Amino acid sequence: MVYLGLLLIFTAVSYCFNPLKLRKLDISQRSLNSCTEYNEHHLDNVYYSYFKPLPDVLINSVYEGHYKIWESKLHGEFCKYALVAYKHQSPYLIYILRDNPEFTCDAYYVKYELGWEPIDGTTYKELINQLEKIRHPHNVTLFLDNNSTLPTYATVHEYVGKFRVQFVAPKYGYTAWRVHLNGTIWSSRGNESRCAAVWCYLLDGFNITYVRLLVKHSDGEAELLDFYQKNRRWERPLDTTRFATILGIESPDSFLHPEYDFMDRIGEIHFPPFRPQTAQWDLVSSNTDPNVLYIDTFITNEYVFTQKIHLDGVFYQVFRPKGDAMVYSVKESYLKVWRPYRDEVLKLAIVAYDRNIPVLMYTIINFGNTINTFYFRKKVLRTNTASNTTTDTASGNNFRDEDYINNSCWIRTTCTYYKEKIDKLSLLSYEKVENVTLDIYLPSDSNLFYYTAGKGYSYYSPKPTYKITRVVNQLDVIWESTDGERVISAYVYENGTPYLIKLVVADSSSTRVIVYYLLNDKFAMVKSALPQPSMQTTLSLNNLVNNFKGTINDSYKPIKESNDKSIDNGTNESNKESNDVVKYKLILNGQLKEVMKEHYDQVVKGLEEFYYPQYDFTPKIPEFPLSYPLDTYQSLYNFSYYQSLNSNDVKALTNTIRNGVTNTSVVNNSVTANRGVNVGFPGTSVNVNRDVKEFIDNFVVPYYNMEDCILLDITHPNKKLTQVSDEVFDGVIKVKFIQPMPGKYFKEISEKDTKMYMRLSNSEASIGIHLYSNQNRYVLADVMLAASRPASIHLKKVNDMWKYIRKSEFTQLMQQLKSNN
Repeated sequence: MVYLGLLLIFTAVSYCFNPLKLRKLDISQRSLNSCTEYNEHHLDNVYYSYFKPLPDVLINSVYEGHYKIWESKLHGEFCKYALVAYKHQSPYLIYILRDNPEFTCDAYYVKYELGWEPIDGTTYKELINQLEKIRHPHNVTLFLDNNSTLPTYATVHEYVGKFRVQFVAPKYGYTAWRVHLNGTIWSSRGNESRCAAVWCYLLDGFNITYVRLLVKHSDGEAELLDFYQKNRRWERPLDTTRFATILGIESPDSFLHPEYDFMDRIGEIHFPPFRPQTAQWDLVSSNTDPNVLYIDTFITNEYVFTQKIHLDGVFYQVFRPKGDAMVYSVKESYLKVWRPYRDEVLKLAIVAYDRNIPVLMYTIINFGNTINTFYFRKKVLRTNTASNTTTDTASGNNFRDEDYINNSCWIRTTCTYYKEKIDKLSLLSYEKVENVTLDIYLPSDSNLFYYTAGKGYSYYSPKPTYKITRVVNQLDVIWESTDGERVISAYVYENGTPYLIKLVVADSSSTRVIVYYLLNDKFAMVKSALPQPSMQTTLSLNNLVNNFKGTINDSYKPIKESNDKSIDNGTNESNKESNDVVKYKLILNGQLKEVMKEHYDQVVKGLEEFYYPQYDFTPKIPEFPLSYPLDTYQSLYNFSYYQSLNSNDVKALTNTIRNGVTNTSVVNNSVTANRGVNVGFPGTSVNVNRDVKEFIDNFVVPYYNMEDCILLDITHPNKKLTQVSDEVFDGVIKVKFIQPMPGKYFKEISEKDTKMYMRLSNSEASIGIHLYSNQNRYVLADVMLAASRPASIHLKKVNDMWKYIRKSEFTQLMQQLKSNN
């Protein structure tokens, strides 16, 4: 009795210090249940939500609203977890794993009109199989390298034991009938099986060398299949359990799934830590990686400021990293949009959408100086399943998500192409529009305009299907449309009352900024500002608008181009008189008006938070299209024009070019200082009288449009389309360098009828070839490629045929060629 009393006292004391909370689970509350961990996902064309009690919680009943599904009737029996399957967005089936001190058992329930009723496990599986067949799936190949555009979950990385693991599964409406990674791992025979999920093990931390597939057959049975890579081929181990144990592979930390029975136990199915906040029809996930930016509309980035805006009929999202967050990668779900090269860091990204699908992106990248780049999403649409005809939806054609096939990708492009595509999106929205008037005194109609309150100003832009053709201040007309012009945004600066207005006005061909200042209670157009006495020329106001756009901080870089000819002003730093008093003046309607310095600064500075490159007064590309800085190219290739420049000269030249200023003295001084000095190929020198523009143009990397492709026969190169130079490498090896003229590229290179290189896709093109000869016969070749970064391939001649070789072999053959000569 004493022992029993002490035991009861000890139990009571333990409970007081470690109390467990009894809670009711309501599955209709989803993630709002404070007593459970919540997750939701698609698996094998069925949508599930998963509830698991928190460590200090015991679930003794499960409800859906006021409908009771299950309640504990035994002492010490609780719900270990609940798995809910949905049908047409509503809970339909539920599996509850009950845990009591003696045993663990399953409970299955189905929803009827009047509530929930218990069923057995066999019926549960049959109903799950029916859910899987509600939507006829599309058979696709599951590429595990994550470079394809197949509709799969975004790859989730985690650590299981000591290994890094990826989880990949098809999205709703798709079925994987083949799994591929450097060759076919598994494929269905006669479409009788499908792969529902894959666990990819990165045994060396970098490469996938072991995979575990969840395969389901047409008869409803399922199995786990393991494969490992051996001699570049995928094989199945003879004894999977023993093989995995030897490698130290553990099953993923997962929960039991009632649908899959194999290996004498309930199958382990793992959903990755992907936490949607709403139901399957409107998934919103949270990205907590500060180094990755997702541009999908349904994904929220915790470490990135996101601004949603409609401008000129196009929907944009503007992304800026928060605080010290450094973005090194941009993705669209499973697609790679941008990756850094060397020390590149994303500072700003603007993404344009077509029906909530991202199609264009403009980025500002910090890489020493600022780099502006443009990307578009190329999609190919299968228009007729019975034919091979395809349609490029990058041109703005109608398309559906399920019609996308596997050759979609993000491709780097030019500002001109970007602008053309934006114009097409904008024109689509202006097919049916209503002309409206913006009254800056009472712009309260929220149904017509977007409004943003800035520091000292207010920003207005029309909502979709509306076009601002008139701007007024009560009864005074400030601006009115002529020849189809429209206001795409308006900045109203005020200090109690409006005193300054900036209108971004566009028509079918150009864009300009018009500035109005308050004069005698009416707004007058600012024609110019009083120029500084020491300046001999005046600058365009739009040039000053450009100044703030050189970078996204306050370092200004002027842009030379402008379409605004009606406004002419100067950077009036000051107009000093004998008493050194600075006066700031504007010319309004032929009158000279003195204004405060703060007002003058607002007139001449750029637009606030306006980073849209399709408008003429915004910045152009400070680097060459599809290229990286010149010093990067110099470190990889020996261009003939580099030979007399050292690295410091090239960097100085690069900075000069990026800033939009061609400083002839910098180049001439660099060349003159190195006159007669041969670097790289002996006997190579740079003509000191070479025109600077010609010098710079030779470094332009061509953008590969289809109309720019040319063929090259190295025996007879076309001198009108190519540039040929003969050099001597290390004083002994003769080298011929053939490169296309700016704006062109090689899609195919051959020697008479013998092919050497052929463009594999639109994203690969040759920008030049080095030919190394021995005894007047070409023996080695180095083909330079221009994609998102420089690359090259190597070839050697064998029996009058050209063969691809590795870089190590190429280097070895070069040494032999040098020693033989």
